[in-house]
Amino acid sequence: MKRILNILLCLGIFLHVSAATALAAPSWPAGVEIEADGGIVMDANSGAILYGKNIHTQYFPASITKLLTALIIIENCDLNDMVTFSENAVYNVEEGSTSAGYDTGDQATVRNCLYAMVLKSANEAANALAEHAAGPSTRLRI
Repeated sequence: MKRILNILLCLGIFLHVSAATALAAPSWPAGVEIEADGGIVMDANSGAILYGKNIHTQYFPASITKLLTALIIIENCDLNDMVTFSENAVYNVEEGSTSAGYDTGDQATVRNCLYAMVLKSANEAANALAEHAAGPSTRLRI
């Protein structure tokens, strides 16, 4: 009888300790809205989707691409180097895309081109920086 009582006591302590340490995940707040057309928040460990808006719609990673371009430029170019805008850099952009107003033959420092690309989302600045980092032999003709 004493042995059964000890087992039940140990089981009770185990259940109490287990219940005390088991924490439920906090619930996601109701009525959450984001300004973007789409977005997703996932639990990194389980992959569970905590929030989603238009998660099955394909979006192009333009801003992420510009940030990666900026990283490559910062790692491989001198910020005081001069960048010359080619015709391809200026005119090989999507119609209606954002621009800083550079034209063929214009020159600016790498630093100023980075500002234009990151702060104004200027596509011609991104093109010119990519050409600058890759070198003149990679410039394409329209």
